[in-house]
Amino acid sequence: MIAKSQENWEVGERCLLNGELNAAANRLYYAVFQAVLGWARFANKSFDEKNGIHSAMYRFVANEGKSKVVYGKNLIKLRTLRETADYAPESPHRHKIEEVLNTSKEMME
Repeated sequence: MIAKSQENWEVGERCLLNGELNAAANRLYYAVFQAVLGWARFANKSFDEKNGIHSAMYRFVANEGKSKVVYGKNLIKLRTLRETADYAPESPHRHKIEEVLNTSKEMME
């Protein structure tokens, strides 16, 4: 998952630099999602994906120390940006994407 996460992060950053906000929001969300998923699978042997990977991820993040407040909120912001990028007529705002970059990068480490 680390390689996939890093690849998506690099693509997302490149898209953001090029002003491709929809693609940037999408790739940055999945970069963080994949990083946290890899960590969840490694750190928690009882990580239960049976009822859906996204639900399992949000439950996992909501139960982890600092991530409960900071990382959980950041993951929700990223998801909202991705949903805007994927489903809304408008594109996400650049400044909203930039607001989540530092915490997102921290989540990937």
